[in-house]
Amino acid sequence: AKGRPASNIPREDAAALIQLILDRHHTFAREELARLFPLASKVTRVHGQRHPELRRVDELLSELAADIVPHMLKEEQVLFPYIRQ
Repeated sequence: AKGRPASNIPREDAAALIQLILDRHHTFAREELARLFPLASKVTRVHGQRHPELRRVDELLSELAADIVPHMLKEEQVLFPYIRQ
């Protein structure tokens, strides 16, 4: 709730928020990355000669995954279990 310190959030609310993040956001991010990697690779392979900027799309997608996947794992393995306790 707005204005309440995090330490005063009821355990049920925190658990519900964690589950929402896992179900909606983490699942979406993983599914989209799995979908986008092959698409970006294929588009770059097919059109990369004429559009070298597509290689940058591949690079940026890899950079995004390198940032977001460890972040999600840290939340799932460290932060969320800590909050649930």
